[in-house]
Amino acid sequence: MALEVLKARRSIRCYDPEYVIPKEDLQKILDAALNSPSTLNAQENDIIVVTNKELIQKANDVVYSALDDKSKERFINRQKRYGVKQIIMYDCSSLILLVKNERANPMVLGVDTGILAMSIMTAAESIGLSTVAMGIVVRPQVEQLFNLAPGSLCLGIGIGKAKNTDVDPKQVLRKVTFLE
Repeated sequence: MALEVLKARRSIRCYDPEYVIPKEDLQKILDAALNSPSTLNAQENDIIVVTNKELIQKANDVVYSALDDKSKERFINRQKRYGVKQIIMYDCSSLILLVKNERANPMVLGVDTGILAMSIMTAAESIGLSTVAMGIVVRPQVEQLFNLAPGSLCLGIGIGKAKNTDVDPKQVLRKVTFLE
């Protein structure tokens, strides 16, 4: 089952804006996340779950206003392509923020954040929800909006019920080398 979930998972950029993720589903995702591995079990990230639609909209707006013109144009084109109201948040039901905590080690924080993010995204996918990782939210303006320490925001993840799962086929660019 896990292999199928991992192979099928795609970044979804078009969510049903009316869908509310049941609390028990969010808790299942968070339980999986809290049990994900980390270097030396340091558990370097704390998790903030934003379900307040007004706060998600404010995050959308502060990120968009901070973009340069070329990036704004790229996101406008995505908005048109996917038919969403929120140009950055894609009408997601929940925004999860991964924030470094007092145990963070800069040597491995990125790796541990990635492991935690993939645990969240895989857990969501396994219960029929879709996700998108959003590095674009890692900005001082978003940290200010959520009263986070400067430089503490590591990643955002949008979660919701996909309105449209029509995504481009995955083009695998990585290569594998066996040393036997």
